[in-house]
Amino acid sequence: MSSVSDTVFVRGIPHDTTDEALLAKFADVGPVKHAYCLRDKTTQRATYGFVKFAIREDAQVAVDTLSGALMNGKRIQVENAIDRDSGSASKDKIALAKQNRKTQEAKEKQSKKERRLRTVVVWVPLRTAAPAAGHTATTKTKSTHSIVETNNNSDYSEESADEASSDDEDDSNTSRAGETASASHNTRPGEIEIREEEEEEEEEEEEEEVDVITDDDLVHAVLEKHSFNNAVVEGAARMYGDRAFLVTFADANKARNAYRRLKKVAKAFHPKREFNISLKTKAAVSCRLIVRNLAWKATEKDMLTVFETFGPVRSVHFPRQEEKSRGFCFVQYWTRDDALRAVAGANAKTVREREIAVDFVGAKPAKNTKTDAGAQEQGQEREGEDDDQDDGHDDVPKSNP
Repeated sequence: MSSVSDTVFVRGIPHDTTDEALLAKFADVGPVKHAYCLRDKTTQRATYGFVKFAIREDAQVAVDTLSGALMNGKRIQVENAIDRDSGSASKDKIALAKQNRKTQEAKEKQSKKERRLRTVVVWVPLRTAAPAAGHTATTKTKSTHSIVETNNNSDYSEESADEASSDDEDDSNTSRAGETASASHNTRPGEIEIREEEEEEEEEEEEEEVDVITDDDLVHAVLEKHSFNNAVVEGAARMYGDRAFLVTFADANKARNAYRRLKKVAKAFHPKREFNISLKTKAAVSCRLIVRNLAWKATEKDMLTVFETFGPVRSVHFPRQEEKSRGFCFVQYWTRDDALRAVAGANAKTVREREIAVDFVGAKPAKNTKTDAGAQEQGQEREGEDDDQDDGHDDVPKSNP
């Protein structure tokens, strides 16, 4: 058997990869002589890469360690390169390498499909800065202060009552009342300060707890509440947006049951099965909406407020001319079903005191029914006038020759 090549073939690299970035990725394995990317002639995007090591053994180490590793968010595949110029590399060997590559790609595709069947995608709802926690904390402090004051007032009332009744009591009782009163007067200010310090510490702890809550914590809380403790949760910001999470279950049946359950009890998270989401260009175009009749001051936040109620929004784009809005925008959804619901539900909604018109991109704008009705009425009036003129001519007696 021939010795292992000192060059590796790299597939699946990001399109913006440079030769220097490819060299830096493999330099940790061992000394690299050179690395270069093969680019498409028209788009100049990187498609494949070759890395030549100074030591042959380092090439095999790179195949074993870096195959399947992440590079700028994409998983790369590293294989031993076949030298076509050498006489040892026959056509049968090249064909066998291609067949092995196809088999490996088929296995990866099947495993990816199975994983997508076992995965549910959820989007954490948009959260605004809620002053509720701070408000409750302040009300609690106010209530505790009032309790302390009422307790102090009650102590004073008891002391005054004791002083009023001290004339009728024995000398021993009056001395005891004086001792307890002096002790309470000496300890009361310190107790109030300690309580205020404890209240301030509790307020700080509550504020810290509010700041610590993350989107990941919310997703785990929802899953634990509905007994989905065995699911694996990971972020999916690169594929489905910043607020997206992948929830992977043990098998497809559990994923289907969880999806049906979450669809009922966690509608705000917009759960969807991953295999129902297509990232292809044709599917993306079918989920793209155009929103017309917008106010000049309409913003992306206004659009999200309206359209997030029908499903997770993939993107919002405002075409501008000289940094000014052109009165319309594009809203992109992840699935066709959400887009259909948005067209039916968001049409004629008011955004900044203007009714918006929502439709799919490429669809002809709806005709103005009022204009059509007016044209029909005018046509009917003209037809009536023509009929009257004809009737008038019929009434004129014809002269006999």
